[in-house]
Amino acid sequence: MYGANKSLINLIEGLRVYDVDILVLCPEDGALVENLKNLNVNHIVRKFSNAHHKTTRSLFKVPFKLFSNLIFLLKSGWVKEFAPDVIYSNSSVVFIGSLLSWKYNIPHIWHIREFGYLDYKLKFDFGSSFLTYWRKKTSKFICISNAISETVLPNVSIEKKFIIYNGIVRKMELEQYTVRSLKTDQRMILGIVGLVSPVKNQLEAIRAFAIVNKVYPLTVLRIIGDGDGEYLDLLSLEAGKLGVRDSVIFEGYMSDPSSVYDDLDILLMCSRNEGMGRVTVEAMSRGIPTVGYANGGTLELINDGQNGFLYNNGYEKLSSKVMELLGNKSLYIQMSEACLREVERKFTVEEYSKKVSEVLFGLKN
Repeated sequence: MYGANKSLINLIEGLRVYDVDILVLCPEDGALVENLKNLNVNHIVRKFSNAHHKTTRSLFKVPFKLFSNLIFLLKSGWVKEFAPDVIYSNSSVVFIGSLLSWKYNIPHIWHIREFGYLDYKLKFDFGSSFLTYWRKKTSKFICISNAISETVLPNVSIEKKFIIYNGIVRKMELEQYTVRSLKTDQRMILGIVGLVSPVKNQLEAIRAFAIVNKVYPLTVLRIIGDGDGEYLDLLSLEAGKLGVRDSVIFEGYMSDPSSVYDDLDILLMCSRNEGMGRVTVEAMSRGIPTVGYANGGTLELINDGQNGFLYNNGYEKLSSKVMELLGNKSLYIQMSEACLREVERKFTVEEYSKKVSEVLFGLKN
């Protein structure tokens, strides 16, 4: 239940106010299926494979993946039974929707949530030309940011693609969150949330935190998420070398990070290529400012100096931005208030599902 699946659940909840009948196809049992069951959402589990790889070694699996998808197509009679008006793929790595669209001649919407190689080092199994071929057959694209649209689909016409930011919180939920303030005489908590991986750059967060901690010794850095085991070991070693191992808390994956945001004072977003940055908006919805790297979708979420800070040029610059915020209580309050306003304006589930529904019904009509 990382970003894409959380956003799918938000979308399904939001679409309930529209006349939409949904069947969700899942490749295996897991957290997503449990969430769908809890929401009483119609779903089926059928094994299929994605069409991307990370390493040359994983290319050897391509024939087996292709074979499994062919078997899947031969046993896809349930599509006729459900008779959908639209096939919707929730991620750029989900390729099976293109094949179902082709086989049953049903319009296809492809929701592009990732850069692919820039953020996850993913390459398409059959090369860029083959991917371009299937993208040409796609009816409409939804991109989660302008950065995704311009980088992943630069040659797709504007009539065929829509920029729709993920909806993170319902308007009713947003009302319970209030403007935050800093208590610099107490423990202050920095956090970095998400997949633990070199592309998310938790290492930079630790190095910046070591500088901050010398000036503000009551600060703590919480690293929430799991992932690359070797990288986790590297992070722990680096924290030890810098003398902050006792102040860096590795908390692992949390299916519901609500309690994290309850305690967090500042979010760090160190990823160089974030498609949008769901956790950034999650923090903003609680009135928590973010200090984020000035690139990708992060540029579209943070108004520098207003609802957070942008930085570049490494961990020293990150640490200086964090300390600038920690040292200015009135600025912190102003940013916290601006975060709540921005989320209400652009990132609610209601706004998200309304815009997606317009794309869906636009295809049907």
